[in-house]
Amino acid sequence: MNTDINNLAQSLAHMAVLHLPHNVSDLILALAIRLAAVRLAVHTEGRHDDGFPEPSDGDDDLMDILQKCLKTAPDLPLAQQAAVVHHPDTDLAELCADGELELVRACNRGHIRILDSQMADCITAASAHGHVHVLDWLHRHSRRRMFYSHEAMDLASEAGEVHVLQWWLDSGLKLRYSTQAMDGASVNGETDVLEWYKRSGLPLKFTEDAIDLASADGHEASLQWWLESGLELVYSELAIHEATAAAHLDVLRWWKDSGLELKFDAHRIVQHCTNYGRADCLEWWTIESRLITREEAAKQVPAYDMVNCSLDEYWIGLKWRQAHNFIITGGMLGCLTELAAEIGRMDVLQWWLEVDDDVSKRCSAVLNAAAAVGQLEVIEWTVGRLNELGVKDWVSGCDTLVDAASSRGHVNVLEWWKCSGLDLTYTHLAIDDACANGHLDVIKWWSESGLLCRFTGRCVDKAAGGGHVEILRWLHNQPSTAPVHFPEDYTSNAMDSASTDGHVAPLQFFLDSGHPLKYTHHAMNSASRFGHTHVLDWWLRHKGTLDLKFSQAAIACSWTTVPILEWWHNSKLQISLDLDFGGLVPLSNSVTASIHWAKKNGYRLRALLSG
Repeated sequence: MNTDINNLAQSLAHMAVLHLPHNVSDLILALAIRLAAVRLAVHTEGRHDDGFPEPSDGDDDLMDILQKCLKTAPDLPLAQQAAVVHHPDTDLAELCADGELELVRACNRGHIRILDSQMADCITAASAHGHVHVLDWLHRHSRRRMFYSHEAMDLASEAGEVHVLQWWLDSGLKLRYSTQAMDGASVNGETDVLEWYKRSGLPLKFTEDAIDLASADGHEASLQWWLESGLELVYSELAIHEATAAAHLDVLRWWKDSGLELKFDAHRIVQHCTNYGRADCLEWWTIESRLITREEAAKQVPAYDMVNCSLDEYWIGLKWRQAHNFIITGGMLGCLTELAAEIGRMDVLQWWLEVDDDVSKRCSAVLNAAAAVGQLEVIEWTVGRLNELGVKDWVSGCDTLVDAASSRGHVNVLEWWKCSGLDLTYTHLAIDDACANGHLDVIKWWSESGLLCRFTGRCVDKAAGGGHVEILRWLHNQPSTAPVHFPEDYTSNAMDSASTDGHVAPLQFFLDSGHPLKYTHHAMNSASRFGHTHVLDWWLRHKGTLDLKFSQAAIACSWTTVPILEWWHNSKLQISLDLDFGGLVPLSNSVTASIHWAKKNGYRLRALLSG
């Protein structure tokens, strides 16, 4: 296939030097493109749920050929039309973002025209990616009003496209930009953009985010520009707090040397240093800069315990606190040990046992966390250490160990528990959630364990919703006297959720099994909403057996797509396909396609407003 593509591309490249009549070259090239599309098996009849064509494996190769065609001979209308028609996934805004003006022009001459609703997206895309030549063409192309928003200049500013900003200034068009223009440029370190705005004579729009977020992202150059700009500076505590959280020590030193007012809260600084594992920052604040005294920092306890870093970073931070006689709270140890238990870090757990004054308070959390991920080695090690230390009554705190191990499918932990003889509590969630997650081996283990099996009708609801038909069949085949069997108190959630999530097999199971068919209008409505036409097909095939339940909510204008509209149109079911937006129309490719489809098929549109 690649050889054919290369040969075709080389032939196209030589078209310009063949000196054939223009119309002959045009026809030959158009035929070559069509043959390439057939050779690469490009299918344009498939559709995404968003109403646009399904690209095939050959599309990337074909797109390369089409681009060569259009760039080699841009004035061949038949060839350009063929290129547009046979490319199955054309996105005008994306082409503008890539600066592919010849393709944009070809699309506009073909069947894909730039609508007013798309103009803003195209202009924004070209601006954000620095393509002034595309902006020039779009400006000339717009015979009426040129539709655009503040995002065009805002995104160009964020990306550092100074030449685009100058184009807008020179264009004579009304300049639309927001505070995000200078804020975004500052956040991204685009000082050339900041300088352009300052010299442009335009009103300067910015917020405290300009400095706060530049500081948070470590852009010292932006901070220095603001310092030297002569403008009134606005910033908040966030600037220094977030620089600390991100460990931007150079930025922190810049603030200290800048002469500006240092806005920060000592308690929040210590909290960030702890939660983000920034031992180096805590050392800078308390030892290098001495902006926070060691005594003040040592007594600070974070208002909440959260780990926003790796286990090792957090552990290093706690060891630093220990070495400098800072408080280590139970919450900090809890965060550390649960993370260590989940990944089997015995070295961290050993350190915990050495420093914790009350191991019994946290051991249950360690065991529960280990059980949830099947870390049997951690469980056995921890229980052994607890016994060695003489820790009593730890079993009572392990109230989720069995449920967690069962729901996550860890038979090894369940078997350890059974053999241990420990009196651990468990609930119906052990089996119900194992069904939800498709763990048939766990359900069989419970059935054969000789233990009391607790479960509810929700085990069927959850298994069906997850598409786990093998569990439904196994439960169905168990006698009613079996420890685990098919409960008849399941609800309509079983079929409704299966339909919602696109699972036909559970629906067929209920139809064939003889169990009561429980479902509501949510089954078809939700299948429609999420684009599951194969599920809708199943319901339609069985309309002679089943009472089809649906409402007008199955067609909601904000998300409905062409494939869904076509399905309901072809189904002949009693539902209105008139599109009633009831207000602003969301500007998206799928909605635009739906509007075109509705108009083409004679359906009404109501309350269409530009959004």
